[in-house]
Amino acid sequence: MSFSLTPYHVPLLLSAVVVGLLAFTAWRQRRSAVARDFFRIQLLGVFWVAIYALDVATDQIPLKIFLQAIRVPVISAMPVVGLSLALHYVGKGSWVSGKVTAALLVPALLTTALALTSRYHSLWRVDYRLLEGTPLPIVVSTPGVAHWANFLWGYALLALIIILLIRAVGDAPSLFTHRAALMLGGLAISLVPHVLFEIGVSPIPGYNLAPSLFGVSGLLFFYGTLRHRILEVIPIARSRVVDELRDAVLVLNGRNLVVDANRAARQTLGLPIEQVIGRPAGELFALLGVPFERLRGRGDVHEELVIGDGAARRVLDVSIVPVERRRRGRTRGRIVMIRDITDRELAREALRTTAALEAQREAEERTRREIAELLHGRVQTQLLLLNLKLGELEQRWPQAPPPAKALVAEVRQKLDHVREREVRAASHRLYPTMLELGLTPALHMLAEGYEPHLVVLIESSARFARLDSPLDNHLPMPLRETAYRVIEEALGNVQKHAGATSVTISLSLESGHAVIQVEDNGHGVDPARVKPGLGLRTIAARVGNLGGTWRLTGAPTKGATLTVELPLDHAAVSASLPARYSPPAYLLGENRLAEIISTK
Repeated sequence: MSFSLTPYHVPLLLSAVVVGLLAFTAWRQRRSAVARDFFRIQLLGVFWVAIYALDVATDQIPLKIFLQAIRVPVISAMPVVGLSLALHYVGKGSWVSGKVTAALLVPALLTTALALTSRYHSLWRVDYRLLEGTPLPIVVSTPGVAHWANFLWGYALLALIIILLIRAVGDAPSLFTHRAALMLGGLAISLVPHVLFEIGVSPIPGYNLAPSLFGVSGLLFFYGTLRHRILEVIPIARSRVVDELRDAVLVLNGRNLVVDANRAARQTLGLPIEQVIGRPAGELFALLGVPFERLRGRGDVHEELVIGDGAARRVLDVSIVPVERRRRGRTRGRIVMIRDITDRELAREALRTTAALEAQREAEERTRREIAELLHGRVQTQLLLLNLKLGELEQRWPQAPPPAKALVAEVRQKLDHVREREVRAASHRLYPTMLELGLTPALHMLAEGYEPHLVVLIESSARFARLDSPLDNHLPMPLRETAYRVIEEALGNVQKHAGATSVTISLSLESGHAVIQVEDNGHGVDPARVKPGLGLRTIAARVGNLGGTWRLTGAPTKGATLTVELPLDHAAVSASLPARYSPPAYLLGENRLAEIISTK
């Protein structure tokens, strides 16, 4: 056995090196299905070039026949792997399965068996002989039926690969067009010489230029791989991006049949992929309550649709984009994206409601403040002036009858009482200015108004007292106002209905909430039988406006306890409202609140 190297081995050696480098590059990107298939093709290419180099280097006919036989599985497997690469590249990787690949490789296995046993039959090749008058020892033979059948089968697969890539060139954006064109060019450089060799056309009789040009194809692929990242185009974008989208994405063909659907679409429809692909879009849209027939005849569509009523009401953002052929401008299909924006709309409604309630609360407090200022200022001043006028009357009318003097004195005394007690009390009731200092001082002033008929005790935990310090108060004013009004309403209910002699008001902090308890020693209540009147409804409205909770507990003859929990910070308010809810602006300003709660 002898081998001899010739200048014809130089392009084969260069081809093997380039293809090997390309295989190494593909292996480094093996997370992509396209890269794995590309690696397999290049590995087969290395074997093809190496086996052909040995064939060209020897003049032993039996060895040449053997080398030609073991080239058969390599060359026959290339179109199968190439088809898998093309399907993954154009986004049809789900068509490639183990069973399909095994079925496509069956002809390659049969022809390999026939090639290895060709000396015993005439199905593969016959009449092996050395070709004379050539610079290389070339063995030629007469192809048999199995050879031509394998030839037609392989090139049928190659034709399918070309069709897939041409469609990618015609329909893809310009960036993808360049990449697909690189693949087509690289395929043609090796394919055309091999076809010509099979039909007996070659510049060097009996010499196949395809293995040598395989390196040129490799250079083209290598250039595309390094510059355009050709192995990372569609498969990763499709499987890692589209399938992971939270929005439902459906791809329709020109007849409005579903040809693809991502995971979110299948979950939204509640159907497996087998029951989605191939069905009319109208049927699937009907499951969602979307009027597809109204949208189908239009171009670009972007609408918000309200589906269902009551608790089943949903708001869907529907976008339909036509897919047009880049050159012909004809619509090939549509891409439909459906986003459920129900939570967003609920949040908007909640925000609008909260804003309205906040505006109502501010308007109420502003009105109370204005009336309180009017009573405390102008009304009290006018009463004081009236009292002084009566005093002046007493001085200017010294001869007045005693009954008249007594009447004037009584009127002055009553005016002083109304001014000092009634008007001042009403002013403080409308807007307690002590709230500016803190909740606790305001409650002490409120409690004085119920004495001596009702004893009101106020207890405050150390943490709450530090937060409600008059010198450095960190309780949000809306919380102070709400707590004050709730306690005021509760004390009024106790005085009217409970028959109590004492009330204990407890203020504390628990889990980021201000906890307020109003406990009386009255005749008690059965919470299950209590019918909420105006007082309890007012309490519920005020507490709800601030995102808090309340409950009434007690038992007959054992008194009653009203417990109110109001959130201290905006995070607690947000947690009690729909997702993505934005809290009122006054809570967002309490920047140091969380620090104080956590450290004290």
